[in-house]
Amino acid sequence: MQFIGYGAKRRALRLLCGSSIVVLTISFGASAPAKAQSAEDFAQMMASMKRLEARVAALETENKEAKKEAAAARAETQSLRQKLAAPTLSVPPAKGTIRTASIATSDAQIAAAAPNGLYAMAAKAPPIAPVPTWGGFYAGAAFGLGYLHANANDPSLSTFTTTDTGATFLDTETETDVGTEVLSGHGPGAMSSLFLGYNMMVDSKFLVGLQAEGALANTRANLSGTASGIETSTAVDTPPGGAAGTRTGVSTFFETGETDTLDHRWMVSLLARAGALVDPVDLLYLVGGYTYGRFEMDGVGFGLNGGTIGAGWERQIVPGWNLRAEYRYTKFQNKTLAFAGQGTFTTTSTSGGATSTEVENTSFADSTNLSGIDLHSFWIGVSHSFGQ
Repeated sequence: MQFIGYGAKRRALRLLCGSSIVVLTISFGASAPAKAQSAEDFAQMMASMKRLEARVAALETENKEAKKEAAAARAETQSLRQKLAAPTLSVPPAKGTIRTASIATSDAQIAAAAPNGLYAMAAKAPPIAPVPTWGGFYAGAAFGLGYLHANANDPSLSTFTTTDTGATFLDTETETDVGTEVLSGHGPGAMSSLFLGYNMMVDSKFLVGLQAEGALANTRANLSGTASGIETSTAVDTPPGGAAGTRTGVSTFFETGETDTLDHRWMVSLLARAGALVDPVDLLYLVGGYTYGRFEMDGVGFGLNGGTIGAGWERQIVPGWNLRAEYRYTKFQNKTLAFAGQGTFTTTSTSGGATSTEVENTSFADSTNLSGIDLHSFWIGVSHSFGQ
């Protein structure tokens, strides 16, 4: 649309007025026939002038409307410019992409209403990066290094009774051993796990969640220490045709270099997590909960309950995929393993035509008291978030 300025309208009016004066002057100075012709021309010119005046009035009205439209366009341009610069265009984290239907509509309005230069400048601006979301289900795998420690105290009681019967003699010997082993040790091993969890955002910065996992372990604590005890023996010999003779003895022993092993096979855990976002892609969190571990010692398998606590860092490396590093400490309950048994062994021998029979009865009661069983573990894992 073209706008006619106020000065242009004044010049047009001056031209019309000047033309009218010239026409009137010519009319009064001409002859009668010429006057008649001039009157007709004058009427035509007056009609033309009225049309021009009407056109000028219409142009003035259009000019006022155009000024109003220009003022409205400037106001809307300023509002759009403020919206483009405002941080509220960054939508709070939500599922999917940051581009929502409401923002897409706003872009369409900007394209329709804003001047071409302003919208072109906005179109050239770098795109806003999607804000990651942390809520929802996730699953992943981790690999780690475990470091197992344990103590063992092994009290034992063993009794051996041997009866040797011959044609002319009878020997009976009883030996009782009471001892204790004190062992301690540690050792590393590889571990791997699969886990499934759910995160819930408390607000834009904090989240809580639950995680269940199962892990295989190949961790062994190599125990070593000392053994000490007392041996008591009593022997009764009955020679032919004589009274029985009795011999007794007491001795103590102390041995070093005693060894044993405690193996950690697998475990399952149910854990709670609570964390805070230090920036949109980095999460620092605490983790803790219940762990059940399966162990083996001296060919006997057993389970232990335990509690776990730890801390970790998690980072979104690409949309939907996270990398995590984590440390955990797990303390397992104490455990007593009991071993007992007995047996009878009979041996018959002949020497010089005489036959003798030896009968040995053996019984033992042994136990292992495990304590101080704890596991330090370091994990590196990757997970996929189903909420993105």
